[in-house]
Amino acid sequence: AGENMNGFNDRILIDQLIDDINYAQTSALARRETITIAFDVAEDAYTVYLGAIDPGNKFKGFPNGVGGVIDMNSLQLGGVDLTSVNFNNSTTLQFLPNGTPVSGGSIEVNDKTLSIQSETGKCIIN
Repeated sequence: AGENMNGFNDRILIDQLIDDINYAQTSALARRETITIAFDVAEDAYTVYLGAIDPGNKFKGFPNGVGGVIDMNSLQLGGVDLTSVNFNNSTTLQFLPNGTPVSGGSIEVNDKTLSIQSETGKCIIN
């Protein structure tokens, strides 16, 4: 039964990540400013910034986050392993004010890969 629960939790985790990426993209469009999501693979966390990566720019009102930081382990979904993040050799996903990502890429979490398309920012689970 634990096996099924893990699959279910993985799905919630991925859905949460997709929701956050979509929210960041929508926010970039709505605010007409760049939104940056910086992933920390070692900490299984990501930080959302309004504009460039700077401590003063953290997106404090971001849902599910605490002061703009989303700790994936705090979501109470069991073990979380953010294995790798690659956006053109960077661990940062950035949405421009028009909502398009600076570059597409992939996020690997709990053996599932989430691809973000370069033109649209659409998320696809591989």
